[in-house]
Amino acid sequence: MRLLKEIKYLLVTLYFYIIATLYIVFYGGFVLSRAWFMRKLLKKEKEAREYVLKEIQTFGRRSFSWLFSKVVIH
Repeated sequence: MRLLKEIKYLLVTLYFYIIATLYIVFYGGFVLSRAWFMRKLLKKEKEAREYVLKEIQTFGRRSFSWLFSKVVIH
């Protein structure tokens, strides 16, 4: 029984690292690339900043929900 519990913890840990890495690298790279494109090529500095801030909020919400975490603010 203990071995099964340890395997479960290992799988959850691997899930966390894989999802977190993929999410940060691919989604974060996409957001930063799009913001760079908005700033440099379209000359929309304010819109790029607002876009990144909005995506950071979305990133945080998704991260906690995908990791089955609940955030409580007191």
